[in-house]
Amino acid sequence: MYYLFLDFDGVIVPEQAYFYWEDMANKKRKNPDLVRSDRCCPIAISNLNYVCKQVPNLEIVISSTWRKYFELEDLREILIEDGFKYAEKVVDITPSIRRGLSDSYGGRGTEIETWLKDKKDVQDWIALDDHANNIDKKHLIHTKQEVGFTLLDAYLLIERFIPDWERPVFLM
Repeated sequence: MYYLFLDFDGVIVPEQAYFYWEDMANKKRKNPDLVRSDRCCPIAISNLNYVCKQVPNLEIVISSTWRKYFELEDLREILIEDGFKYAEKVVDITPSIRRGLSDSYGGRGTEIETWLKDKKDVQDWIALDDHANNIDKKHLIHTKQEVGFTLLDAYLLIERFIPDWERPVFLM
């Protein structure tokens, strides 16, 4: 099994998403319990859908700090509302581990390693994050908080899990 550890802010909720949704009439969430969550970037969600389609034995674990404010089912609902088509692949959240009072990120790499510790079916894993947060660099696709999860990031992720996969050719 391949695992994707998914951050939200700076990945599927980048800065550009704020500007996209700013003037939209439907920028608020339907469920009043989820109104405080920001809307995801449609392009980032499209890229995540593409990865899930290309990598059938992929499971997603939420490593975002959003897991501290929302239950797993709520996170799935947020993703579905914003166009994610593979909510069944979102299987869990990482544990929250704080290393110290000044560490607002809680050592995301440590949280991921703790989650992975008892798993026997791990073929490979990647953390999709806009901060390194003590994540082993060979397991990190580092997004930019301004634009989030790009098509190039999606290609790199697919190629990591399926080395002989060939990128599509688009002729313009």
